[in-house]
Amino acid sequence: MIQPINSFKLIPQRVFDALGIKMVDANEERQQNVASFLAESASFLINAFQVQETDAIIEKQLISMLSLTPDQASKISAPFYNLLKDDEQEKVQREYLKQIKKEEEEKIELEQSCSSDNKKKQKKKIKIEIKIKKKEIEKKRKKSKEISSSDESSPETNSNSESSFSSSSSSSSSSSSNRLIKFKPIIPVGIQGSFAGSRFIHADCNASCTIAFNPIITNGIVRFEVMFYNAVFNFSLGIADSSVIFNANREPVNDGNKNKTVRYFRNGTFDHITDNILGNASFNNDGQRVAVEVDMRKVPRKVTFYVDGMMQPNYVVGIPSAIRFWVHVCMPNSQYTVKILHLSKPTAKYSSGSRSLEWGKRWE
Repeated sequence: MIQPINSFKLIPQRVFDALGIKMVDANEERQQNVASFLAESASFLINAFQVQETDAIIEKQLISMLSLTPDQASKISAPFYNLLKDDEQEKVQREYLKQIKKEEEEKIELEQSCSSDNKKKQKKKIKIEIKIKKKEIEKKRKKSKEISSSDESSPETNSNSESSFSSSSSSSSSSSSNRLIKFKPIIPVGIQGSFAGSRFIHADCNASCTIAFNPIITNGIVRFEVMFYNAVFNFSLGIADSSVIFNANREPVNDGNKNKTVRYFRNGTFDHITDNILGNASFNNDGQRVAVEVDMRKVPRKVTFYVDGMMQPNYVVGIPSAIRFWVHVCMPNSQYTVKILHLSKPTAKYSSGSRSLEWGKRWE
């Protein structure tokens, strides 16, 4: 039958207590046999489940080894099987949770790695942007220095510059016979820019800035000189009837001022009542010297235009008895410098190539 387990001392009462069995009216020998039977069965079942055997195989082996009926084998194995099955499920569950935890840790590690890579890329991008910005600032600084150098050598402080301009405009008059006129810009409220000395600096935005200048010109020969920088597009200058008032964020032609102004644009077009009259030179480049010269000494009063000292063919006669000069820019960070001179005699020398256009009339 079943041999008692001899690897340790089997105490029947402890076996019964552990299994919740009460033995009544059984002598010591019978208790010993029953305890041995239960212990052997438990040992067998544990070994069976450790090697992953199925219910049917376990019961068949119990029937063969212990001479049990199928019903007896099933009843004996059931509690042990359920117990070990629960233990196995817990083990599987633990392994599953362990795997889940491992995957989560790997995911976190991957995210941290990606985040680190992204931070490195972001830092690299920022460094590149800073480098580009520094280059732009340095470029603007150099340009500003060039402009400042140009201002320092302008006719306001250097008589040689005025002499050079006069000679190229076919006049032999010396700079000593001309004098500077103090001017004051009429700055509309809300305009996008400001003056620093004789220089106007547009704000960092796109907005029309039309500014007229005092004094009102009523007599003599007066030249208005402008040098544009970074103006890029749609910049112009000209004269206006002294009654004209320019508003902030408006072009010189706006607010009913079309017929009261003569407008010379950077692309060479010439406007009054009629637009886009051709023939005069363009002044698209930074630092070109553009001049407007009025002769108010006698009727008909005249206005003539110059680019880098060269008189332009289209000029206007019959201008009002009192005028102001004006300038218009609109692009972000555009600039210009202004100078007004009283001349001892006119520089204009009209020829067969010159074209006289009348103020207040439509031009062909």
